[in-house]
Amino acid sequence: MNLHNKDISDKDLLCECMNGKEWAWEIFYERFALLVSSVVKRAVFRYSSILAAEEVDDCRQVVWTSFIEKDFYILRKWEGKCSLATWLRVCGSHAAAGYLRSLTRHPQETSIDEAPIMSEDTSMHSSGDTFDEISRNEILERIMSIVENKLSRQERLFARLYWFEKLPPDEISRVMNTSLENTHLLRHRAEEKIKRYMNVHDS
Repeated sequence: MNLHNKDISDKDLLCECMNGKEWAWEIFYERFALLVSSVVKRAVFRYSSILAAEEVDDCRQVVWTSFIEKDFYILRKWEGKCSLATWLRVCGSHAAAGYLRSLTRHPQETSIDEAPIMSEDTSMHSSGDTFDEISRNEILERIMSIVENKLSRQERLFARLYWFEKLPPDEISRVMNTSLENTHLLRHRAEEKIKRYMNVHDS
């Protein structure tokens, strides 16, 4: 097998990268460059309405660096339970988000249709307040606060992967090393908790 072939598997490619082979890193970069650019683009859209070109470049570099720092910690944690692309997307998104939050910018308004509780049976009425009168940003902030403070560790991870990283349930089950049935249960529990705490907040 010619290891310089660009058809080398992700597993073999990582081995060669961590063995210090320059050609392997070149293939790794080429293989995942579009993925990293996509991760950064989505993170910028979510966390910052205005960003200088050099800050976007810095964010991209932060993501790449996160893959190799601490003796390739992130790359070594990949166990093949999901695709390497999925693993890098999830870990890269966390790195990009951390960098953008460090810039102390306010989150950009995100379509509330992407939030987890936008079913028609969700009651958002309070004393004098209606769903239409509450700003979209305020609703999103409430949801994010509930996700971070009221959900269990597994429910929080599911919420981030499903609603914010947009991964399908089968990919989530592999990332979380759980059954597909359990991912459906996690979604149900998370939705019910978010609905309940939203209603408690407004009561």
